[in-house]
Amino acid sequence: MAFYRQVNVNILDKIANKPSLPWPVFSKEEFRQAIINCNNSSTPGPDKLSWSHLKIILKDDDCLNIIISITNTCIELGYWPSHFKRSTTIVIPKPNKKSYDLSEAKHLGQLSFSIQLQTNLFILVSLVVSNSSPL
Repeated sequence: MAFYRQVNVNILDKIANKPSLPWPVFSKEEFRQAIINCNNSSTPGPDKLSWSHLKIILKDDDCLNIIISITNTCIELGYWPSHFKRSTTIVIPKPNKKSYDLSEAKHLGQLSFSIQLQTNLFILVSLVVSNSSPL
């Protein structure tokens, strides 16, 4: 079991430092691509917005520009408003179990759509950057 083994952190000294890359601003196309495969029937989070709502909202360029601006500003400032981080957790007891101990239950967490969207965008852009970066 690796948990109890000693680790030589000096091995990290051999890794060359790479320059930081600026985070590219999100485009309209990236936003639309990030939500295209999101499930319309998923349960909304605490903001009560579902992916189907968001897909309708993002068809309007003015709304899309506002959401892009908010997301890019959050990244630039390194600040995530607390309402982006709120989630609802639903505990679902396992079938045929008489115990309702939380350790034996399934947990279904629902984040607000804004953080779900931003997570999808980060994954999408990270993949694009990692595949196109010469580093």
